[in-house]
Parts: sequence; C-alpha cells; structure tokens
Amino acid sequence: MANEQLFQQRTKNLIDAVSFREPDKVPVGVEIITWPFSYAGVNYRDVIDDPQKTASVYTKFLDDMELDYYALGMGVPVAIRVHEIIGSKLYKLADDGMTIEHNQAGLDFMTAEEYDELISDFKGFLLKVQKRRFPILAGNQNDAYETLKKAAIAYRTFTQANSLINKIVTDKGIVALTPGNRDLAPRFTSPLNTLFDNLRGIKDTLADIRRRPEKLRAALKVIKAQVPPPAMQPDAFLSKDPIPLSRTVYHSECFLSPDQFDEFFFKEFKEVALPYMEKGAKYFIKGEGRFLNTIERYKELPKGAAVFMLDQDDPFEAYKLIGGHQVLATGITMDLLKGGTKQQCIDFVKKCFDTFAPGGGFIFLPNKPLMSANDANIDNLLAVYQFANEYGKKK
Repeated sequence: MANEQLFQQRTKNLIDAVSFREPDKVPVGVEIITWPFSYAGVNYRDVIDDPQKTASVYTKFLDDMELDYYALGMGVPVAIRVHEIIGSKLYKLADDGMTIEHNQAGLDFMTAEEYDELISDFKGFLLKVQKRRFPILAGNQNDAYETLKKAAIAYRTFTQANSLINKIVTDKGIVALTPGNRDLAPRFTSPLNTLFDNLRGIKDTLADIRRRPEKLRAALKVIKAQVPPPAMQPDAFLSKDPIPLSRTVYHSECFLSPDQFDEFFFKEFKEVALPYMEKGAKYFIKGEGRFLNTIERYKELPKGAAVFMLDQDDPFEAYKLIGGHQVLATGITMDLLKGGTKQQCIDFVKKCFDTFAPGGGFIFLPNKPLMSANDANIDNLLAVYQFANEYGKKK
C-alpha cells in the first residue's frame, strides 16, 4: 500500500470516533455510486468494456476531494452488461449513460396465491421466479448456456474494473468502512425486506401485513431459515478492531409502525447482532427515509454499537434522542449541496461539527449517495469537503 501510514492513522481516527473518543481528525467520508463518471465528464457506456479506463475515469475525483473513508462500497454497484445480456428488466443504464436505474416496479412479483409454494418449497419457488423473470433460463438449454457464458465474461470484466478501482482507492490510504470482502460480524437483512425488495414488492408486502399476516409470517420464517450460519463467532471480536463495520439497511422499516418495526426488524436484528455487539462489533445502519420514531430503541444496545447514516431525519433531532449513546454519520444534505449557497453549506457543516464532534461519536457523511451529475453543485461539494477536512482536525 502506497500510503500505509496514512491508512493506519485514518483507521485509528475512525476507531476513536465510533468509540466515543475524540479523534485527531473527525473522519470525512462519502457514499459513492456512479457520480464519478459525470465528474470526469465521461460516459460510462463509453468505457464499460475496458476495466482500466473505467477505473481511471471513476477515481479521477479523488485528485480534488480528500476522503478518509468510504461507506458501503466504492465502484460500480451493478453489472449492467450482465443484465442486458440475460434480458433483465431490474437494472438498466439511464439515458445519461452514467446513472444506473433500479426498476423494481418492472419485476414480475409473486402473487398472494403463491405464498403456499414459497412456504412449502422455497428453493423450487425461487427457481420458478427466476425463470419467469429471465425467460432465457426457461427456453432452449443450449441457448441459455451460450447466453450465460456471455454473461459470465461480462461479469468478469465488471469485477476487474471494480478490483482496479479498489486498488487505487486503497493505495491512496482511504479506509473501507463497510467492505464486502473482509471478516465481519454477520450482515443483517430482515426477512421482511427479502419479500419487500425481491419477491412480493413494496405495495403488496405492506398490504399483506394487514390482509394476510399469518401467511406473511410463515413465509418470513422460511426465508429466515435460508440464512447460512455466520463465519465467525462473537468471541472472535474480543481481539478485533471494530473497523470494518458490519451493516444493515433500512428499506421496509421506514414504512412500519413502531410495533411492526419491533416485530419485523428490531427483534430479528438484536437476535443476530447483539451477541456480536456485546463483544465489541459495531453495525453501520444506512437509513432510507425517516426513522426517528424508532431510533430510541437503540439505547437498548451497547454504547457505540450502531453507526447511523441519517437520510431524511433532522440530525439535530436525532442527536437529542440518541447522541452520546450511538454514533451519527451525518453532516450535510444533498438538498443543501445542490440548492444552497457555498456559505450556507459551510455554516451547516460547522454547526454539525460543533454539535456532534465533542466527545466523539460523529463521523462526517452526506445523507445520500452521490449518483448522478446533478446531485450536488460541484463548487459547494468541493468547498464542503475542504472545510470539513480542515475544521475537523483537533485544535
């Protein structure tokens, strides 16, 4: 690693911050998706088949923007070529040639009548769903085989590009807060989110909670049984640093009542995560939507065991409820970065640092990922990161 000493210092600062110790510098991070292509002024479609060019273009923004860490991944998140080859409707490259669109509404979801099939033969039911969504798999076997070979080649190109991106990022001494390829406490996805995101869809899953709760609960029990046992036992974390963090993401949770949240998320989350948290592991919780009505639940967990990436909730209100007990990953909103003045952005960042940083328990992170060209005013963005990197240093 070209910047090993810098990497170690940044890791130490992260560990201190999430352990409620004031770091030498408040860690400054970002969640990135495909925005780097627009920053570089290069269409992703033009470099998608060349891993070297993809990596070079994608990391160009790092010449102008100092980062201590990144959250939830660095690189292109979806192998678009694979989806194109197999005829998938789930993901596509938008008309701008850079943004990846997730088209959940275009999926062929299960019907209410198919709950019994899911419950009686989950693996068989999944195969049926895949064939329905990807007709190439249900057709001639030779044609399917040739198509899958092409998809495998495209996927290899995709992974090569992301490997090169991650090498560049690592060589710059930037820390992966929640990487996908290192030993972690088990990640958590609630069984309800599997239905919500992949099998039944948003609208029908929420309706089923009211209309057919027993079928839904039986299905969730089957889905939960498919989760493999964790690779590491909780005691392993007694001798490990808490970085990298494990993770969970809110999807359906923001639509649930507090009682539903307890049943369908928090009870299950504690069952998986609490034994690890009690031994020192920490979980990054990516918020989507609003969840202040349940955030105080996390006072039940060990201090510093959860690191919240806030989304639509006011961070100062969240701090009143959970500050001093769980960590806040916040500091600026995309709305302000896009529509505010440079001084308004800096004033907001300063208020966040002044409020959240004393005593630790705070890392800087925008409330949403950078995805598309118009997500943020570039002048505001660069000014904010320059200010955060300087202001966050211990005086």
